[in-house]
Amino acid sequence: MSHKLSIAEERLLLSRIRKGDIEALEILFISYRQRVFLDAYLRLKDKAAAWSVTTEIYSWLWQHKPGLSPFTSIKLMLQEEVKKRTIVKP
Repeated sequence: MSHKLSIAEERLLLSRIRKGDIEALEILFISYRQRVFLDAYLRLKDKAAAWSVTTEIYSWLWQHKPGLSPFTSIKLMLQEEVKKRTIVKP
């Protein structure tokens, strides 16, 4: 079950993630994985591909944690990452 995070909770989680707190990433994943998956699925129409995009985004987030802006909306950042990774090329 996911729960909506407040902006303050998002910022706290992002701050913790930037410091290397894996538990904060897990909380973020649990909170937004369904939304990220659904966004990807609606674009790709493929469950396996949508799950792959979802896990790829969280992996990317962890790998790039030091460069993440502390004032970024995590929800918006995740939506943008889904868009970037699901652009269908002709």
